[in-house]
Amino acid sequence: MIGTLLGSNKAITEHDFSPSELRVLREAVRKAQAEGRNYIGYGDYGEADPYASGSGAVVNALTQLPASLAFTLGMANFRKKPDGSVEIIDRYDFGAPRGETDRRVADQGGIIGALANGYMQNGLLGAGNVIGNVVAPRGEGRTVSITLPASPSGLAGELFK
Repeated sequence: MIGTLLGSNKAITEHDFSPSELRVLREAVRKAQAEGRNYIGYGDYGEADPYASGSGAVVNALTQLPASLAFTLGMANFRKKPDGSVEIIDRYDFGAPRGETDRRVADQGGIIGALANGYMQNGLLGAGNVIGNVVAPRGEGRTVSITLPASPSGLAGELFK
C-alpha cells in the first residue's frame, strides 16, 4: 500500500509478499473457492470487517498478518491457470472514482479539510482512505497479478481438486 501511496505504478506480484503472506493468500483463496466464489473478500483473510475499528484497524494492519493483507490487497478475483496454478488478479485502487474524489476534496475545502473530515469519520483509517482515493482512485491503481504455484510443494497445491 505504501508504494501505491508514494506513486508507484509497478505491478504487484507474488514477489512482493513473504512466504507467510503467500500462505495467508492461499488460505483466503481456498476459503473462497470452498464457498463457490472466484474472488477473495475481506472476511476470507480472517477479518470480518477490517474497516470497522477506525484507527485500531491501522494498528491491526501493522501488527496482524491477516489484517495487513486485508488492507494491502482487499478484494480480488482469482482464476485457475492451465498449468494448475492460481492467479490472483485485481487493480490495486481505492473505492471512489476520480471525479467523485475531486468533488469531495473541493467540497471539504481542499485536501486538508478532506483529511480532517476523514479522520473525524474513521480515525487514521479515514484519513488514509482519503489519501488513497486521491492517489489511486477506482480504476487507476496498480495491476495485481499474484501467481500461487500448483505443485504439491507449492503454495497453491490442492486448491482445485
